[in-house]
Amino acid sequence: MYDTVFFMNHFGFYKTNLYNEIAKKQKILVIYLGETSEIRNSFFYKGEKNFEYKVINKGDYERRNIFISILKLFFMIKKIKYNQIITMGWSTPEDIFISLISPKKKNSFICESSSYESSLKGVKKIIKKIILKRYTTAYVSGTPHKKIFDILKFKGEIKITGGVGIINRMVIKEKKDTSFSFLTIARLSDEKNLELLIDVFNKLEYNLTIVGSGPREDYLKSIANDNIKFISFVDNKKLNDLYSQYSVFILPSKSEPWGLVVDEAIYYQTPVIVSNMVGCNVDLVQKYDVGIIFNYNSEEELIDAVKEIKSNWYMYYEKLKLINFDKIISKQVDAYLK
Repeated sequence: MYDTVFFMNHFGFYKTNLYNEIAKKQKILVIYLGETSEIRNSFFYKGEKNFEYKVINKGDYERRNIFISILKLFFMIKKIKYNQIITMGWSTPEDIFISLISPKKKNSFICESSSYESSLKGVKKIIKKIILKRYTTAYVSGTPHKKIFDILKFKGEIKITGGVGIINRMVIKEKKDTSFSFLTIARLSDEKNLELLIDVFNKLEYNLTIVGSGPREDYLKSIANDNIKFISFVDNKKLNDLYSQYSVFILPSKSEPWGLVVDEAIYYQTPVIVSNMVGCNVDLVQKYDVGIIFNYNSEEELIDAVKEIKSNWYMYYEKLKLINFDKIISKQVDAYLK
C-alpha cells in the first residue's frame, strides 16, 4: 500500500532529491517511463534513490514502444494499492491511460508547464478540459502554471509547490573578483534565445560565459566575439565554484516552463536576469526581488537590464542572502503530503 505513486518520464537528479525528501514522510513508489532522455547528458541522471521505484523501458523514453508501455503499466498498476497517483496529465499517452484505469478520486496531475508556452485555444483546449475531468488534484509549480487550470476552469484542488524539484546544494562560496562577468547555463538550442544574448554582449563587450551544448553550438560560436566564452559541460559538484566566479546569471529563453538553473543561481547568491517567458520569473525572481525580468524579444530591454543590474548589483546580492532555501524546499515537499 503506497501513500503516493509518481509517474515520470525518466530519471532526474532534482526529482530524485525531491522524492528522497517525500519518502522520509510517506511510503512512495516512482514509476519511470524510461531511464534516460535523448536530450540530457549523463550527469542529469545521477543521485542515490532512497525510495522504491520501477522502470518500464530501458534507455531513452522517447524510443519506447507505446503499446508495450501501456500493457506493462496496466499489469503494474493493477498489482498495487495507493491513496493517490500523480501523473503528468496530458504529456504522454501513458499518462492519459493511467487516468482512465485509476479511480478519479485517486488521480492527481503534476503540471510544470506554464501558461506562457502552453496551447490553450481551440481543439487543444477542449481536449485538455476533457482530460482534466479525470483528476481531483493538480500540483502546479507556480503562478503562471496555475493560470492554465484557471483558464481551463478546473474544479479540483490546486496546490502550488513553488518548484519542480530540489537542486544539489553545496557550500556557498564567497564571490571572487568577478569584474562584472556574466554566466548562462543552457542547452544550445533555439528556444533558449542565445542568439539575442550573443548579439547584446557583442555590443556591450562584457565578459559572458555560456555553459552547455546542443544543436546550435557551431552557429552560436561562429557569431560570438572574443568576450564570449563557451564551456560544454560543468560537473554539478563544481557548481559552487562556477557561480562564485560570476556576478550575474542570465536566462533569456523564448520558452522555459520553470528554469531550475535559476534556483541554482539564486541559491548560490548570484543576481539574475530572466526573460518574461521563464516560468519561475514571478514566484522566484519577482517574489524575492533578486533580479530583473525583460521581454524575451527585446534587445533594448535586455541591454537596459544588464546596465541596471550592474548599477544595483549589491542591492540584489544582499536580498539573495536573506532567502531561506530550507523553507522553499519544505513548502515543495509538504505540498505533496496529503
